Amino acid sequence: MPPEAIEARRRQALALLDQGLSINEVGRRIGCAPSSVMRWRNRRTQDGEGGLKVRFSTGRPHKLTTANRKRLVRLLSLGTRRAGFTSDGWTMALVVILIEREFGVVYYPSHISRLLSSLGWVHRDPEGWRAVDSLPA
Repeated sequence: MPPEAIEARRRQALALLDQGLSINEVGRRIGCAPSSVMRWRNRRTQDGEGGLKVRFSTGRPHKLTTANRKRLVRLLSLGTRRAGFTSDGWTMALVVILIEREFGVVYYPSHISRLLSSLGWVHRDPEGWRAVDSLPA
C-alpha cells in the first residue's frame, strides 16, 4: 500500500473517531486493530497531522561504523597474507576472523557475503572474495 493510502486510511479512522465512534468500532470499520487507532489518535494529539505520516524504518544499524567499514576495505585490499593468514584468498570464515580480531565485532559467516557485496567486493571461485575494481576486464 502506498504511503499516501496509508495516511488517508489513518485520517479516515480519526475522522470516524472524531464523529464519536468508539475505538473498537473504528477499527472494525477500517479493518485494523483498535490499538492502531489508539496509536494514531495519540500521535495526532502529540504531533498534529504530521504524526499521521508514514515513517520508514531505517533498519538495524550497521555493526561496523562507516570509518571501520573503510578500514576493513583497506585491510582486505592488503590481502590475506598481510593480515596474517596462510591462505591466498579471502573466504567468509577468514573475513569473520579478521573483523572480530580488528574490530571486536562478531558476524555470522552467512552475513559476510552481504557485507562484502555492499563494500564493492565479489566472490570469484577459486580466488575467493576480491574487490570489483581488481578484477580483470
